Amino acid sequence: MMLNDELSQKIWGQPKFHEEYKFLYLNSIKKELGLTYEQVDLSIVKRLLQVAATFAGTKSWVYREKAYRIAISILELELDRDLLNNIPTMVRFILERMGYFPSRKLFSNYKLNALPLGLGLEIIAHEIENTVHVTEGREVILTDFQKSLWRYLGMGRSLSISAPTSAGKSFTLQNYLISKFSNKSSYKAVYLVPTRALINQVSSSINKALNRVTNQRITVSTVPLTQAELGSDKILYILTQERLQLLSQNEEQFNFNLAIIDESQLLGESSRGIVLQTVVEKMLKKSDDMQIMFASPLTTNPDVLPHTFNIEEAEIINEDESPVSQNLIFIDTCPENPENINISVYVEEKKVALGSISLKKQLLDPDSSLAALSWHFGKEAQNLIYASGPAACEKIALLLMEEVKQNLAVEEFTPDTELIEFSEFVKEHIHSGYTLAATLPYGVAFHY
Repeated sequence: MMLNDELSQKIWGQPKFHEEYKFLYLNSIKKELGLTYEQVDLSIVKRLLQVAATFAGTKSWVYREKAYRIAISILELELDRDLLNNIPTMVRFILERMGYFPSRKLFSNYKLNALPLGLGLEIIAHEIENTVHVTEGREVILTDFQKSLWRYLGMGRSLSISAPTSAGKSFTLQNYLISKFSNKSSYKAVYLVPTRALINQVSSSINKALNRVTNQRITVSTVPLTQAELGSDKILYILTQERLQLLSQNEEQFNFNLAIIDESQLLGESSRGIVLQTVVEKMLKKSDDMQIMFASPLTTNPDVLPHTFNIEEAEIINEDESPVSQNLIFIDTCPENPENINISVYVEEKKVALGSISLKKQLLDPDSSLAALSWHFGKEAQNLIYASGPAACEKIALLLMEEVKQNLAVEEFTPDTELIEFSEFVKEHIHSGYTLAATLPYGVAFHY
């Protein structure tokens, strides 16, 4: 590792590296956005792969992020496969050296070659180190962050974690819960989420995971029924703080082996934060040996939460690294020519122009511009679009529906059967004139 760190520092100080990295990255973004891009010379690709392999062997997120972006940019460019040689094999090696074993699914369509013996043994050792036994017949390979989280959970330590939403906390927690429920004769846990929508999402995911790996009777409850009412020695509650507060009023034995407080930054909110703090304090009072985990996305002071509840010897994990890349792209309308837009991207701490395109449609106001641009750049994928309020959500949804109608020939467009059924359900149970019922058949929905 020391050698990699020293070599990485030297490479980082070379202007040529930054120049070649920028060239690769910008052209991969141009290709992704459908802009005119230049072919990247194979010698540059191979040179950057060597750099990425070195960076991937360090502990520095500054270097590791560059290694990740180099690897993903090369995959996105889809270089001529006749010239690829060992490139996909090396890209996979870089990602696995970083501990990103779930990335293996990216390579299902590539023919991979065997790694040199030394590198192959390194990856095998890393994989073994990151493999954990969940329950009989189930082992999973974790990322480095997930393995660290698993280790602390297995020690019974209380934790406060700040990490990106894409870091894989939920996957680790679900498997840890499965492990505990499978290996204990009785176990009681609560998974606190901030919204009712998340109750459904988390309970559905956990139920699927439980059904795959165990035949034991484990009760997953999303309503505040007491243990006597549920009649089970193994209970996982998935509740909001308000539902947990109701349970605390009815359950004499308000004690748990494990409490997971997701989105725990909500403790800072006024009324709901008070409810959350109250139920957490009550759980801690009733459960002397309860393991508790606070999870929040990229907070600067995760150590505050254990101090708030006087939890001694809590482990603080502050993780910045994410196995998902994010590109910050700017799309600016042109007042002089309402049909044109200018595109730029934030790279190496600077805003760099990528080019201009014409939509052959005038962008005259913010809402119609947002709808038109969202359709143009996102029509072949799933997208989340943020609006300023409920009225704006519905307006943009209707504008997007019109974009679909205008841009897809009627004979080519066949609404999804399930979306039509959903639309009919909305008409029947909410209102026949509700906007959502109109937009759903065109693959457009809104939520606020």
